[in-house]
Amino acid sequence: MSAEWTITGLTYDREKAERTLDNNNRQASCSVLFSAQCASFNYFMASEVNLSMEGPLIWEKSPRSFIDVEEKEAPEGRNERSIVASALSGLEVLRLLNTEAYVRLSRMEIADNKEDQLRYLEKFGLIKKSGSAYELPLFSAYLLARNLSDFNQLAKKRVRIVSYGGNDNLSPAICDIEFKEGIVEAFPSVFKEVVRLIPRHEKIDSGSGRRLIEFSIPQAVIREVLSNAFAHQDLSSEEDGIVIEIFKNRVEITNSGKPVLDQLHFLDGAPTIKNKRVFTEMKNLGLVDGQGYGWRKIVKELESRSLPAPEIKIRKNSITVTIWFEKPLKLLSLDQRNWTVYLHTVLRYLLNEPANNASLRQRLNLPE
Repeated sequence: MSAEWTITGLTYDREKAERTLDNNNRQASCSVLFSAQCASFNYFMASEVNLSMEGPLIWEKSPRSFIDVEEKEAPEGRNERSIVASALSGLEVLRLLNTEAYVRLSRMEIADNKEDQLRYLEKFGLIKKSGSAYELPLFSAYLLARNLSDFNQLAKKRVRIVSYGGNDNLSPAICDIEFKEGIVEAFPSVFKEVVRLIPRHEKIDSGSGRRLIEFSIPQAVIREVLSNAFAHQDLSSEEDGIVIEIFKNRVEITNSGKPVLDQLHFLDGAPTIKNKRVFTEMKNLGLVDGQGYGWRKIVKELESRSLPAPEIKIRKNSITVTIWFEKPLKLLSLDQRNWTVYLHTVLRYLLNEPANNASLRQRLNLPE
């Protein structure tokens, strides 16, 4: 078997690459015959060639064959590429998957007829053809499911939002909502609901005198924490999905699985991806930025508003990120103060700015 890859929108050193170059359309193709060549070509794509970019870089896989090294070498058992439904007709696929939401987010124009929708899903690897029937990988169901409960492996991965009337979960629940859909439908709905539920207050703009609405947590922070929770969900476990608890003084977002990086290196560590296909699709749909700077944005946004540093609690099978609406310095424990200083120092280093007494006073909202 062979699979053809196409590199679009670049020029490169022909001698070093040893690939065929079509000068008319600046496309290069390489036939991959077996896994060893596949692996080397993946590495070649990533870093081996000094590319001279002249346009958008697009890596495409020919729809004529569906072969992928990562999938072929993936361990047996429950992973994002494992099959969760098989022997499906085309109508069953479209009933299970929210194709309309995917097409809307990807801004692709395809015909409304069902055959074209199926060809579209198959071309991008979201479904697989097996004879005259179709198979669904786990990542595709997690992304596009109309109802996660239709898949046994994902039945507990629904998102739950609980809003309490006090500062602990023994307080009366004001709101308790579950989202049964996959990421493409659930992510925007969850984000809007969290923004709706967190406190806000009016602020007078000093320049224009206009009244402005200011949220207790910057919306950019909410979005980044949520996108991390969705993208790094532990799909190998049957633990509960994302749980968002909104209290009077904070928001806690918990998702299953341990982080792929040590929390001391959330800001400066190299981007590491737990679910590569889920992450890739979320990036293509604009749900994550794909640059690996999410935690830098979170810390920077919170510092700009003099809000407490985000707390991270790692348990045996889950991680919880806590964002406080406000918390005076005198209420911070020694560990929390040390953590705030650590994040501030790392962020300033990454921004090529000094961390000193003056910057710390500003960060902690202290007078000179």
